[in-house]
Amino acid sequence: MQNNKIINLIVLSLIIVFLLGTSPVSANDVSITGGVHLTSPSAVGNAVDLLNPTAVGPLVFDAYTVDDDNSGNSVGNNNGVVDCGETIELYADLLNAGTDTAAAVNATLSTSDPYVIFVFNTTSGYPDIPGGGTGTNLNDYDLVFDANTPNGHLVTFDLNITSAVGGPWSDSFKLPVSCEPRIQFTPTSFDFVVPPRANDWDTLIINNIGVPELEWDIFVGTDPDVTGDWVVHYDWDCDGSTGSAVISYSADHTFEDYLEQSGTWELNNSEIVWTYAINGTQYTGLIAGSFMAGTMVAPRGSGCWTAERALVVPVTLVTAEKTVSGELTEEPGISSEYLPSNHGQTEIVKIEPGYMAASYNGFDLTTGSQSSDATHTDLSTALETTTGGNVLWDVTHGIYSGYDPTNFYSSLVTLLNSAGFSIYTTAAGLDNLNLAPYDIIVVNLGSSWTSGYTPSEVAAIDNFVNAGGGLLVMGDAFGPKLNINPVAQTFGCTTGVSALLPDDLYIHNFAGHPIFAGVTEIYYRVAGELSASPPSSLVAWEPGGHGVVSIAEVGAGKIVILGDINLWDNTYISYSQNQLFAENVFTWMSKPWLSADPIYDTNPAGGSSNVKVSVDATDKYPGLYHGGLAITSNDPRPGKSLVIVPVTMRVNIPPNTPMNLSPADGSVGESIDVRLGWTGGDLDPDDTVTYDVFFDTNNPPINLICDDVAVPVCEPGLLFGLTTYFWKVIAKDDLGVISSGAVWHFQTGGNVFLPLSIK
Repeated sequence: MQNNKIINLIVLSLIIVFLLGTSPVSANDVSITGGVHLTSPSAVGNAVDLLNPTAVGPLVFDAYTVDDDNSGNSVGNNNGVVDCGETIELYADLLNAGTDTAAAVNATLSTSDPYVIFVFNTTSGYPDIPGGGTGTNLNDYDLVFDANTPNGHLVTFDLNITSAVGGPWSDSFKLPVSCEPRIQFTPTSFDFVVPPRANDWDTLIINNIGVPELEWDIFVGTDPDVTGDWVVHYDWDCDGSTGSAVISYSADHTFEDYLEQSGTWELNNSEIVWTYAINGTQYTGLIAGSFMAGTMVAPRGSGCWTAERALVVPVTLVTAEKTVSGELTEEPGISSEYLPSNHGQTEIVKIEPGYMAASYNGFDLTTGSQSSDATHTDLSTALETTTGGNVLWDVTHGIYSGYDPTNFYSSLVTLLNSAGFSIYTTAAGLDNLNLAPYDIIVVNLGSSWTSGYTPSEVAAIDNFVNAGGGLLVMGDAFGPKLNINPVAQTFGCTTGVSALLPDDLYIHNFAGHPIFAGVTEIYYRVAGELSASPPSSLVAWEPGGHGVVSIAEVGAGKIVILGDINLWDNTYISYSQNQLFAENVFTWMSKPWLSADPIYDTNPAGGSSNVKVSVDATDKYPGLYHGGLAITSNDPRPGKSLVIVPVTMRVNIPPNTPMNLSPADGSVGESIDVRLGWTGGDLDPDDTVTYDVFFDTNNPPINLICDDVAVPVCEPGLLFGLTTYFWKVIAKDDLGVISSGAVWHFQTGGNVFLPLSIK
């Protein structure tokens, strides 16, 4: 009996030694005793031989790679994502979940999805896959995805996997299909440096890296203004699931939303930061005209946001419930989203890109847009290249007694033609036209006599101005001023506030503005008073102090509003300095400092557009100007439907030309340890100027002896006597713009020995 126990212990010891020499088991195996494995119930594949201490597999799907470039058998946009309509080369990595190397691996890919067709290779070999390792198919699987595949559709693929030892195994994976436009643009910002009265341009490239058509619009914004009502769309997960709130930003740098929660805001150039007082939630982003976009951070996490200026619309024919949310479908012409505003229960906010804060009565809220669709009449084929610009005079709303360019304003047309402007008229309605080819729109009371401008026409004008267009509004003392006031009031001005006396007004009170350059007097005949509030401001007053001219700069555009329709008609255009005033007004309006062309387009899959981004410093003082391009598109990805490209223009005066100070040019007898000095500086208050000094005994001097010195002083060291030296100073500002001084020279003194006379 004792001997049997000893034998059993020996056998047990041998078993333990055997166990210590075996390999680790796979995660899918359950260790029963040394060298014996059972496949766990969750594993895929065949049970391993009980006498085999190691195992191959199972082989399972690990990852996929999409090749959608335009080489080999693939036809796509090379974004690494399956888009509808693409032919892709697909790679499916396999993982060996066992411990031994799997040799002679093959896999067959299949699917029953109706949107997928195999064109090449449904079966492929794999390299030997070590235990715990992965391998990629040696021949790619080639598939085409139907162009009508629903966006976000998931295609399920099945893999049947075999190897020389073990298997077969089955696994599956899902592949998402995108069927949406995708915007890509370069560069992401522009920084222009131009001399005074100069201009420059560069190219913005917009690409569609998706499959469906990409539709995009550009709204140009300059010298950003935050004050007013905005509709803010916030998206805490940055996945396109947005909420909205109406927020009012005040000139005292505070804001309040419609729930009366408040905080403070700051604007630094084109960057906006606003913070809620209640919880510290901070919104940071960029502003361009009527659009803002950025990110937000709060105790709950972070997210994305966009914003657009709101049009506040008073309502009296709907219940309070219908002003809260949803669509006002009971009235004709209304099919847009609405939010409650913080202005009371009788107002709603219309969410439409490009609107400025303004008020309209009634429910005719049909809107226009910049989208290039069949409803727009394109008159660009009739336009010619002009030095001044293209002026569109609107006569849609009926002409009063000859007040149009072909009759009473024919002399004005002749004057403008001589200045390089071409004048066109339209009776089609400004909301039915492609306005991009025009530089200036004229809204004249005498040419808009029988009906008023609709909100959709006002929206089209507003978009045009924000994109860089000029607008001239001509009011008067009498007639249906409500016809044109919807346009003027959108920009803060009201025409025809009162009739001004006497009928013959000679106006001499002008603010300092380019439209009055060289003008000391203009003449009005039977005029009307103007009132103005931001963004408009009065710049001319009749003798009694009533406003008669207002200007505004909104987005990238410029606006002039007059209190008279007679000053430029054929009878009175020659009075006072009305002709010069006309040339100044049209010239100023036609030159925005920032513009883009085109401002909308449609790109097919893989298509691109080149947008000319231009800056013009014709009437700008030296300094730094901030603006931006707000690009809206039908790209549904979070943060892509609205992107902002910042633009800066630095109007830079070269440094002052260095002028000789000491030693004087051409001087002789200078000390051999002379100190060089000169005058310099820069008229740009923000510029830093440094100087390089070249010094030599040859002309021109080439030896750099003082490099980037900040003060106009240089010490060349001990010099030779009785030697002529040449020197030159180059001034350079912090933008690299240089001004070179002249070459100056001087001669050092020395001991002169004279022969002695012996008597």
